[in-house]
Amino acid sequence: MECVVSLLVVAFMLVAGLGAAGSSRKTIAIADRRATAWWMADDMMTAVLAKRYREGSGSATLGVDGGERANFKADFDDVDDFNGWGEQIGTQWAVAVGVVWSNPQAPSNHADRESGLKRVTVTVRWRGGELARLVGMKANVADGGG
Repeated sequence: MECVVSLLVVAFMLVAGLGAAGSSRKTIAIADRRATAWWMADDMMTAVLAKRYREGSGSATLGVDGGERANFKADFDDVDDFNGWGEQIGTQWAVAVGVVWSNPQAPSNHADRESGLKRVTVTVRWRGGELARLVGMKANVADGGG
């Protein structure tokens, strides 16, 4: 009888241990996806903020300008060309960029027209759920292109 009870105790402990191991694996996978999402968002933000503040021609609109293709990043030569740009990576990942004019006195507030400051938001999603969102600013300072 004692042997049967011992086997039952060991069996229950084994089941509990396997459940904990499965839960741990899931937690690690979630952390790995979040780290990947932050890396992707940071990489995109770096690429966007490396561009000039505005088009050399002085265009006063947000978005791609004449001669630039909306879904072809190689054509983008200023920050706001990325406004509305998005990319599906594989079947599970998506990256999107938004650019708006910002109020220089309160940068988190939207400005209705050219203000000398642009707020860039990069969002990374995995299977439709947002895993990372970065916000950066680009000011109209002498950067070789206006």
